[in-house]
Amino acid sequence: MSTAFSRRRFLQATGVGLSLPFLSQLLTACQGIGPAGSSQAITEIIWSRGDDLRTQDPQLIGGRMEGEINRCIYDQLFDVGPDGAQIPWLGTEWSSNAEGTVWTAKMQEGTKFHDGSAVTSADVKFTYERLLANPDFQHTTPFVDLLTGVDTPDDYTAVFNCAKPAPLFNLLMGEHILSKKSADENGENFWEKAIGSGPYRHVEYVKGEYWLGERFEDYWKPDLALRSGEVDIIANVSGELATELSQDPNIAIYRTPSLDHLYLLTQQNRPPFNNPDARLAVNYAIDREALVKNIVKAGQLVGGHIPQGTVGYDASLQPMAYDPDEARRLLEKAGVVGTKIEVKAHPFWFAKGKEVMEYVAGALQEIGFEVDLQFLEPGAYTEARKSGSYDLALQQGGKANNPCNQYKTFYINDTYGSGFGPQNSAFQELINQVCVEVDPTQADDLYKQIQKQIYDQSVEIQLYRQENIWAVRKRITGFEAYSPDTTRPWNGLGVSG
Repeated sequence: MSTAFSRRRFLQATGVGLSLPFLSQLLTACQGIGPAGSSQAITEIIWSRGDDLRTQDPQLIGGRMEGEINRCIYDQLFDVGPDGAQIPWLGTEWSSNAEGTVWTAKMQEGTKFHDGSAVTSADVKFTYERLLANPDFQHTTPFVDLLTGVDTPDDYTAVFNCAKPAPLFNLLMGEHILSKKSADENGENFWEKAIGSGPYRHVEYVKGEYWLGERFEDYWKPDLALRSGEVDIIANVSGELATELSQDPNIAIYRTPSLDHLYLLTQQNRPPFNNPDARLAVNYAIDREALVKNIVKAGQLVGGHIPQGTVGYDASLQPMAYDPDEARRLLEKAGVVGTKIEVKAHPFWFAKGKEVMEYVAGALQEIGFEVDLQFLEPGAYTEARKSGSYDLALQQGGKANNPCNQYKTFYINDTYGSGFGPQNSAFQELINQVCVEVDPTQADDLYKQIQKQIYDQSVEIQLYRQENIWAVRKRITGFEAYSPDTTRPWNGLGVSG
């Protein structure tokens, strides 16, 4: 007998600090919907992560936990596959005019929101034009001064009109599609109802504990239905924990290189990091090889921030050498020895994030800084970055395929207050140029120029390229590890035996 999974639960937990026995317990026994002692098949999947939601509005913030839960509730026109390539979802195909100023998306017919209403191009129009009406939303950044509006010639065609050439606009068709009907009926805070068209409908969210979703029986892709048995998956596993868990014969470890990188964002509106020698000193102070091999036990050393195999990758940018003596010399030259710096992070977004930042703080103290290391809750951390209230801030970057959007966020809009972009107009002009460049060869060259300036000026202190690691019970079939920091673990997922 086959019983479909009816619920999916995200547990909020300090993932990097969970003990091995607790994690093993999660992987070897899961909570069931049925009553205690019942022989009824367990129909709940538990997915453990190390962070919590900052908002339930899918357009306000683009975080890791928000992204994974939103992928349960909402669908997109186009998504990404395990290798990072774009794949059709609610959208079936896209096309553009020769200038790249008008982009047309065709849509699936017969798809429904959780309230039973049809998903149409009117919902696509509402979704994207809501962004234009809210310039402070994090998701709005790529569309500022670019998208002028969306036309709907019929119920299943959406036409995106751009003010200038947008050579990779198809990569911006990944917004979670919201229900216009829900907004009309429920007002400004309609997102609290969380009515999407994804495979799970929102049931309950308890801050700091869990989000619970229930399988949407009318989901338009029936092949995605979870089939039978009890399942537990743990995401964001550290390399150390992966090694330990791999000794359990019932657990499989999935590892794949991430498209994302971790780095320290430097505050350049004030001393000490308005001085390039002080920034370069930080670069020399960090032993990245020891960090990756001995602390994270996962990941890859990198020089540039654009990953191999994507536009703008530059193999000539090598990881910075570890040279604490040179770091001390540069600090002396900059005249900032003994300066107190604030280093801020929310470490539980990343495996071993706390240990990584404690190592970084120690390395900076060794070369002569006085370090105030602060671990903040997600909301406070976001506000600290937006207000520029940091000297160094731990940051995750995703600059694969279309780095333009991240460059706009950090260096045109200066969303996180580093100051480098506004202080360098020629650098900003390179970004504005590449964002409308339709020639892929020219775009590749421009991205390399931008990346080299960031590298040469130590604007971003690269730590390492991340590695995505999951721990999954071996009887689970069909699990596929994704390179992007996003997953659709219900894709063909089943249970053997």
